[in-house]
Amino acid sequence: MKSKSKIDLIFKICVASFLVFYALTIFILLGWGLIQSFRYIDDYTYNGALSLPTKIEGFEAEFYNALKFGNYKTIMEHFYCESKVSYFTMFDSVNAVSINHGDVGVGGLLFNTLYMAVICSFAQVFITYLVAFLCAKYKFKFSAFIYGLVIFMMTVPTVGTQPATVKLLQDLNLFGRYGGMLLMRCCFGGMYFLVFYGFFEGLPDSYVEAAEIDGASQLNILLTIIIPLGIKTILTITLILFVANWNDYSMSYIYMPSIPTLALAVYELAHIGYKHSSLTGDVYKIAGTMMLAIPITLIFVLFRDKIMGDISAGGLKG
Repeated sequence: MKSKSKIDLIFKICVASFLVFYALTIFILLGWGLIQSFRYIDDYTYNGALSLPTKIEGFEAEFYNALKFGNYKTIMEHFYCESKVSYFTMFDSVNAVSINHGDVGVGGLLFNTLYMAVICSFAQVFITYLVAFLCAKYKFKFSAFIYGLVIFMMTVPTVGTQPATVKLLQDLNLFGRYGGMLLMRCCFGGMYFLVFYGFFEGLPDSYVEAAEIDGASQLNILLTIIIPLGIKTILTITLILFVANWNDYSMSYIYMPSIPTLALAVYELAHIGYKHSSLTGDVYKIAGTMMLAIPITLIFVLFRDKIMGDISAGGLKG
């Protein structure tokens, strides 16, 4: 027994040490990026990427300007992303559908990001919650089919669907439009469906039965009983999807090129820097990345207990 307890202790120490090291690497990288984002270009070039902000003789003005959020001010003034798309549909192969919003600045990028991170996340959670409730509490053949379909999609990898999805969106005239982005996020597959399904499986039927005896309609039951019971889990999963969608650039890059987000703009700044001639230099790339990373990191730190707790306590107990 003593040898087994020693092995368990050594195992726990090793796991804890690995997790601490992993966490330190993340926070050290974020801290390094935050410090480097306040440096000016010549300081970063001459003194290297591992030093602190340092004054260089003859560049004192640039040094103090950088410390006063000068790099962030420059990004706010010159940061943009192109919003142009043109294509033909199967319904009209003569006249091209053209969407051109011009160059989208920081304000537009932030609006598009919040639209995808807030509106689309809520829509996805609501659809998933509703389908999981119907499958768990209304037993019929089609509900079993949907549950099996979700399991199938999670276990069998689907590849090569991007060109077909792009073509479908173009034919429906939803490619590069807000409605198309919302439609793509209104899906019910994945792990969160199983979380909600497990929650409803463990929920007693007496709640719904008592409401039906009192004469409540199915819509009233959904709005006044079912949604309030799972509100904590709903908000928690919405928060998780908010973090994921905030950092997602692939949606705008592949399917919604006329709706650029901050994540896409940062991607282009880092990989296609020639588009941003006023933001040449690694310090601007780092500052742009920090603009994207710091807000979402703070949200995760502030709500980490809710993210880790409500899922396990509310959804997986079923």
